[in-house]
Amino acid sequence: MFIDWEQLLYNFWQRISYWFRLKPIKKGIVDSLLVYPIKSFSQGFSTDKWTIDRFGLKGDRQFMLVSWSKSLDRWEKLMLGVYPQMFKPTVTFDDEYQRFIFKYNEKSTFSVPLKVTPEYIENHSTFGYTAQEIFEYHFAMEGYILDKVLPASFIDEYKLPKDTVLLYTEQGKDYIFPNRKDNGKKTKFQDYFPILIAGKESFEDVYSRVSKDAPYSTLQSFRPNIVVKGLPAYSEDLFNDICFVTDKGKYWMDCPSHCKRCVVPNINIETGVMDKRGRVSALMSKWRRIDKATPSSCFGVYANNRSWNYEIKAGDILEVWSQTKKTFDYNPWEESKKK
Repeated sequence: MFIDWEQLLYNFWQRISYWFRLKPIKKGIVDSLLVYPIKSFSQGFSTDKWTIDRFGLKGDRQFMLVSWSKSLDRWEKLMLGVYPQMFKPTVTFDDEYQRFIFKYNEKSTFSVPLKVTPEYIENHSTFGYTAQEIFEYHFAMEGYILDKVLPASFIDEYKLPKDTVLLYTEQGKDYIFPNRKDNGKKTKFQDYFPILIAGKESFEDVYSRVSKDAPYSTLQSFRPNIVVKGLPAYSEDLFNDICFVTDKGKYWMDCPSHCKRCVVPNINIETGVMDKRGRVSALMSKWRRIDKATPSSCFGVYANNRSWNYEIKAGDILEVWSQTKKTFDYNPWEESKKK
């Protein structure tokens, strides 16, 4: 077994010095927040303030598009890597009625609520308010089949399977946070951990390197939840203990791992067309293979919120109190199954 002594000693020193540190290592500023109400769908809703709940950003990825797999005998998620056209819809938030509105062509929309009630489920499911066993990444969980939400015209126009329906999860799935005693945490349909943080300067550096060959690249292509600025590019690679300073108090998060990049950044979000040459991925592989545990390029860092029921807004201060050199050798779902 290979031991990276440099990484081990760096992380050990960071952990020890954290307890004696009188001020943060560095500071940044919250630039914006993005919510993706439906997993792997739409360009996301960008806002300058949002609430953090126990699952991450409130309403983030609590829905998912699925179709029935006869071979697996279960509902299977529809992913952007297979259906890149699902990137095209735009999202707005109706504050009066507390709902997300998806515009999927010039004239047509559908909506989903921020807070899903039993009455909403009863009215939008032929199954009624009865939870079904569903799977995500082979992880069993419970959810509700909302087969009366999606317009037939949307399914036809976007060339999705005819039996595509919306799936909602109320309680989500368990995940285990490394080396922590206060587990029993849950996510909804997020990958790995509740929140993804990315630096604005990090994307600006990416774009400066890929724009000639892939001018379609946008920060939204990387699906971050919290965008921070005022830090050197890729500072988030080392985030460990971080704190958001708001006008109501300080709120802590842990950052356990890098985000391995899939093929999604190769999609033109305006046209919904996949770059078959995968130019963003190909170019990033030249300088963003930073994690010794994976051959994938990395961008952004996953975060675990220690508390909830508070608001983060643009302009809030991000304080970095400790850093770690990370390796992506931990699967929170697999570890959760071992409980």
